[in-house]
Amino acid sequence: MNNLVSVEVLAKFFERDVRTVQLWANEGMPKEARGEYDFLKCVKWRIAKLEEENNILRNSMDEKLHALKVEGQKISNMNNSLKLRRLLGELISFEAAKIAWLNETTLLRKNILALIPKLTTALDNVNERSKRQLIIAELIYETLNMLGDFKPDLEIDENEMLDDDDKVDDNKDLNDENKL
Repeated sequence: MNNLVSVEVLAKFFERDVRTVQLWANEGMPKEARGEYDFLKCVKWRIAKLEEENNILRNSMDEKLHALKVEGQKISNMNNSLKLRRLLGELISFEAAKIAWLNETTLLRKNILALIPKLTTALDNVNERSKRQLIIAELIYETLNMLGDFKPDLEIDENEMLDDDDKVDDNKDLNDENKL
């Protein structure tokens, strides 16, 4: 029985163009003579080729799926680690940290605003700039100490304070709260 067909018949059967069928012949599709192909051998070759391509795709998908599973397991482990650390008291929730931060900033704001009347009273009758600086520094340190265990990073050196001879107007109104 003669199963020989032309390249055009194969192209029509596989729903490809003639050039693709010729390229398949270069890749190993059985060819009887120039322009003549054994139809059954070509169909078997094409089926084997498609199965091979499917296996490659299946294996690459298996690798991608495995990588996704590994990544998912890493994320799950990280979440479990965070939950454990939270239960052990090593971590706090975002909401708890936010509340603590708001409490601290409210306390800081309250103490800073309390400096205004303290400074106004303390500086009422002080005309020397160096003495004003010393009073301001002491009140600031006092306020910081109320906020926690504040340790000044430098000692107040009265010799470094500005002298009254410096070109600063000592008669500025320190009581003006809009300037603070």
